[in-house]
Amino acid sequence: MADTAMGRASLRSIGKQEMGRITVQVPYPTEDYIESFTSWIPAKLLRDRRIKRDVTVALNLERIQIVGRGYTWFCDSLEVV
Repeated sequence: MADTAMGRASLRSIGKQEMGRITVQVPYPTEDYIESFTSWIPAKLLRDRRIKRDVTVALNLERIQIVGRGYTWFCDSLEVV
């Protein structure tokens, strides 16, 4: 969504940043099931060398509306736990 000019414009100042994506996988211990959520995130946050597969991070996620496209998740901060 934020990969089009219209999508970036609808995100206002958020859309002016270089963006990446982060996917969170949530396992359900009582079931053989994993749910995934993908969020837009400023690319500068992903450049932290401590962030890699199987590292636990705390995310601050916000649900935002993209005009004419629906809703998406946006991560504005993260912390390696």
